[in-house]
Amino acid sequence: MTTKRDLRLFWRQIHSQAGWLAAAILGAITSSLLTLIIFDQLRQIVDLILAGDRTVFSSSARILIVLVGVAVVVEYVLHYCSGRFAEGSTATIRNHLIEKIQGLPMEILDGHHSGDIMSRLTNDINLVRDFLANSFTRLFTIPLMAIFALAYMLWVSLPLTLLTVLLIPIMGLISGKISAAMAKNSRELQQQLGKVNAAARDSLRGTLVTKAFNLENRQRASFAAKVEASVKSSLKLAKGRSILSGLATIFNISPFIICLFYGGILVGRGEISAGQLIACVNFLNYLANPMQQVPRLLGEIQITRAGLRRLGEILKTESERSGGGAFAPREEVLLEVKGVSFGYGEKEVFKDLSFEVRRGEQVALVGPSGGGKSSILKLISGFYQPRQGEIKMFGHSQAEWDLNALRGHIAMVTQDTYLYPGTIADNIGWGKPGSSLEEITEAAKLANAHDFITALPQGYQSQVGELGTRLSGGQRQRIAIARALLKDADLLLLDEPTSALDSEAELLVQQALDSFMAGKTSIIVAHRLSTIKNAQRILVIDQGRVAEAGSHQELLAKKGVYYQLYNTAPAPGQIQAQEVGA
Repeated sequence: MTTKRDLRLFWRQIHSQAGWLAAAILGAITSSLLTLIIFDQLRQIVDLILAGDRTVFSSSARILIVLVGVAVVVEYVLHYCSGRFAEGSTATIRNHLIEKIQGLPMEILDGHHSGDIMSRLTNDINLVRDFLANSFTRLFTIPLMAIFALAYMLWVSLPLTLLTVLLIPIMGLISGKISAAMAKNSRELQQQLGKVNAAARDSLRGTLVTKAFNLENRQRASFAAKVEASVKSSLKLAKGRSILSGLATIFNISPFIICLFYGGILVGRGEISAGQLIACVNFLNYLANPMQQVPRLLGEIQITRAGLRRLGEILKTESERSGGGAFAPREEVLLEVKGVSFGYGEKEVFKDLSFEVRRGEQVALVGPSGGGKSSILKLISGFYQPRQGEIKMFGHSQAEWDLNALRGHIAMVTQDTYLYPGTIADNIGWGKPGSSLEEITEAAKLANAHDFITALPQGYQSQVGELGTRLSGGQRQRIAIARALLKDADLLLLDEPTSALDSEAELLVQQALDSFMAGKTSIIVAHRLSTIKNAQRILVIDQGRVAEAGSHQELLAKKGVYYQLYNTAPAPGQIQAQEVGA
């Protein structure tokens, strides 16, 4: 159920559009008043016609034409302001959601499938937009017109009014019960649509693997099952809407029959005029239509509330910590990890982990798969927080740092390189926003990327495609290295940058890394041990601790964990440990 807190949170997102909202509400009130005046003018005209007063009739008709013209203008203004309010609010919510998502801790993002997040950014926001654009002002016009209509009809005839509005409370009770069930069905539907979006996203991303392993039928069956579940939820919702719509039609017709039948009797008795009866029939639309509109509006409100609830789950989630200081990295020891424990959920990755990295030192992290090497880089960057212990960056506790300022001193190259849609120059330039083409070109040369870039038809203006698919893995990785090089940060973090590359691409990337890391402080997570033989210090992470530390030769001489890793996973051109000697 959407709480007052959710509504207050929603209002904070859209309060900048309050002017358009106020204009839309004012337009709704004006439209309702004009309708009241027009119907009363019609009453006068009918009575004048029946009385044979042609003189006053012509002037009343002119007034009616003017009123209708004004009503048309007011309706235009009302819908324009409603549209501006809806679109402006939707844009604001989308921007706030993206800002919020970017500021969420990684452990929160890891707990949500990207397809579910996309569903909230599209389906749920579209629900809110449609409600604001098409239904929100009806929250004001429906009750206003109902009040005006009821007051007018009571003025004309109390018995006629009571007979015709008797069904309203009955309809309200029935609608309330069905709408409550619809709210639950709507939440289920949005959750199922999130799963469908997630499955579709996975299917697109995994097309190559799906084809390679002949998994098309299995994937289609899995996707079809999720679609079927969403269809079932949608049908439940449609069933509720159908019941409401059918009941509304019955209750909508009945008051008109009663009004015309009993009102005709009153006209015959001379208790009301024919014009008043026609006015009552017209106004009855604004009492009877709510019987049809209110149930639908209640259904739309429940559906929108479900969307707001899902949006609120993200907006209410606590963001990464903010604040802290920005310090100059002058210390000789750039990184100190002291007694750090960390894990994901119930799984403990490492406990009481300690090591340090000095300025200008190249340190490699190696160890069995799943040992937490990549997690160390994420902790260093502040993406995750340790459960125990302390991480000191550039002489200051990480907790003292403003995270954005801290990350400004760090450049990172990941195993799965992400390239943004756009040109090669754009992607390299993200390392230093505002950089010139000359700076971008120089970074590309140092990353061994310039030659292949200039060989492309559009050179640095070549489009990389979605996720960089127009480039090879080695080309993407060298662009990522150029991006990191352009940043020229104090600390370079490399997460298995060559593990997914072929030998030729690995050689080019490794040459770029060797050139790039010369004289810089760097930490590299390595899968292919042949790539880190020249590291000044190698830390072997095993069973959540630093099992061994030393240079390549020193660790081979110990014949411990590193020795075993080195010999069980030899790389092309790698010197076997047995030949090195102990």
